[in-house]
Amino acid sequence: MCSASDPDDPAPALRLHQPARPLEVSALRHALTDWARARGLPAS
Repeated sequence: MCSASDPDDPAPALRLHQPARPLEVSALRHALTDWARARGLPAS
């Protein structure tokens, strides 16, 4: 689902490869949340 552009970067650019289906929304949301937290973005 995700691929890293730089293996040494703790939170590389987010690249998602997932079908655009309603059942995939939860997994995509979790991937985005994890990426944002690794970048130090605030929760709200």
